[in-house]
Amino acid sequence: MNPEQLKCHDCVHSRASFLARLTRTSFGYRCSLDWRPEQVDQVTGRTQPGYYAFCSSTRCDSAICGFAAKAWTPRTKKDIFTLLKVQR
Repeated sequence: MNPEQLKCHDCVHSRASFLARLTRTSFGYRCSLDWRPEQVDQVTGRTQPGYYAFCSSTRCDSAICGFAAKAWTPRTKKDIFTLLKVQR
């Protein structure tokens, strides 16, 4: 089993609304490991509040999770066996 088979919707760090979980749209999932702090726009002076980044961008960043899903943690007990298969 490849690390690419570890899906973000099965990870304990993913956050999504009920509708996003129901439809399984990828833009609805956000990773709680990748917090982006608030930023001030220098042109308009508006402050953009902090937010969690999308899971898809976190999987691309090798410092946090990466394609190998090194920060993936199972959400339920049944997914522990999936993690054990990958670690072989």
